[in-house]
Amino acid sequence: MEVLFHGIFSIFKLALLGCIYATLTLLSFRIIGLLKPTSWFNRVSKKKIKFWFKSGALISVGLVVFSSTHWGNHGLGDFATIPLRHGKVVNQINGTQAFIDIEYQYGDLFIGDFAKTSDYVVGKTETSPVDDPRDYFAWNLKTNEVTYFDTKEEFEAYSEMNNLPKSKEFKSFWEHYKAFWNGWRFWTLL
Repeated sequence: MEVLFHGIFSIFKLALLGCIYATLTLLSFRIIGLLKPTSWFNRVSKKKIKFWFKSGALISVGLVVFSSTHWGNHGLGDFATIPLRHGKVVNQINGTQAFIDIEYQYGDLFIGDFAKTSDYVVGKTETSPVDDPRDYFAWNLKTNEVTYFDTKEEFEAYSEMNNLPKSKEFKSFWEHYKAFWNGWRFWTLL
């Protein structure tokens, strides 16, 4: 049910953004047309309603296409996603369980607080219902390999050696999510 409501909200928001961007596009074309009366911009924007509908539809379709790409997908319903480099993501379900989709003997690896760089995600693992993983991990996004550590000291030594964030720099999934999907992405996209 959450997915349905979020899906309807997303379609409404995309249509509204399409209308807003179409209006801004029309205004821009009209201003350029007034400054250069013989230009293509002036000819195209003379039929204001037709131009507004066509540009709004085109922009809305573009936003829908972008929202289904790796960098535009932020999750739907109770599922949230933070895109990373190399086609990888950190996911969260039900607003409580963050996980990474790797080859792990019990499926997805549940994680707690973490930090990310352009090529690594490092953090604390969470106990899942079926296993008790080691306490810390370092996920190399390029190779999709995960290195596990039993103690904080082991992790800190590895982190120091590979110039990775330390455990004191870990943040929750929602802090990372808000930082990534805030600002221009929130207001201009989804």
